[in-house]
Amino acid sequence: MYWAAYLQDDVRVTDRLTLNLGIRYDYETLRTERFNRLSFFDYDAPNPVGPEVGLPNLRGGLKFVGVGGNPRGWTDPDRNNIGPRFGFAYKVRSFSVLAAYTNSKLISDTHSQKTWISDEYGAGPQNNNNLRLERSLAPQDVSQRFVVNYIYELPLGKGRRWLNRIGPAADAIVGGWTLAGITTFQTGRPLALSTATNNTNSYGGGSRPNNNGTSARLPASQRSLQRWFDTTVFSQPDPFTFGSTGRTLPDVREDGVTNFDVSVHKNFRLNERFTLQFRGEFFNLMNSPQFARPGQVFGNPQFAVVSAQANSPRQIQLGAKLLY
Repeated sequence: MYWAAYLQDDVRVTDRLTLNLGIRYDYETLRTERFNRLSFFDYDAPNPVGPEVGLPNLRGGLKFVGVGGNPRGWTDPDRNNIGPRFGFAYKVRSFSVLAAYTNSKLISDTHSQKTWISDEYGAGPQNNNNLRLERSLAPQDVSQRFVVNYIYELPLGKGRRWLNRIGPAADAIVGGWTLAGITTFQTGRPLALSTATNNTNSYGGGSRPNNNGTSARLPASQRSLQRWFDTTVFSQPDPFTFGSTGRTLPDVREDGVTNFDVSVHKNFRLNERFTLQFRGEFFNLMNSPQFARPGQVFGNPQFAVVSAQANSPRQIQLGAKLLY
């Protein structure tokens, strides 16, 4: 069973500044079976077959939940899923802004194959009998995200700060414009590596490369689209062994997001009944590329190579709308 609670409140500090504060807590209860007909593999349990084959110290065997002091669930409960939220809104004359910043860390020991949840990557767990080794940053972890949206009525034309003495014809052109936009900065998600050849013979388990204990992260001056991370720290595991690389890399991520979406619009009052609105919308105004994930399969020629763009180039839309 899954439980979640969320508390949120808006605190008005001044007439112009409002704080948006919130906190979320998630908890998933352990999966159990009515008659405890579940088992798990314990690597430290004495194996009863060992003495029969001359291996008295052989370890590893099945245990049943709810028996011999074992808990009724397969895994230990996770009670640390706390997510704070913070945002603020500040308004000055003819200008309003809403900003939100999130600093988070999402940890899990499994991933979903459902693309409607997230376009996650990875070869799945290496050892289905020991998911504790899969604990890592989740493939969809976004450590930092900052979003600002704003609306600004440009102070131009009659009744405004500048050019307030211009004639009706000029005011119809330069007055009454509104600028709005959404700006997003976001860190990329961690990379999840696998191998082109699976020699684990683990009956359906995934395979990851070995790591020599050195971080694969490259300084910005050395990182390129042809070498997004250091491939020399990885190697192919021996047959019947699991790779030492974690489910995701803790300090190597895909390219982040830096995006500016901007719009301008103006209303032309035709008469008391009809108003013509002109709009110009600019998506990815700075035409900043967001590169796709590099190759994550060790042994593949595209390993660590970025070969695609994840976002769209600048798009411009112009339109008119008649309001009545």
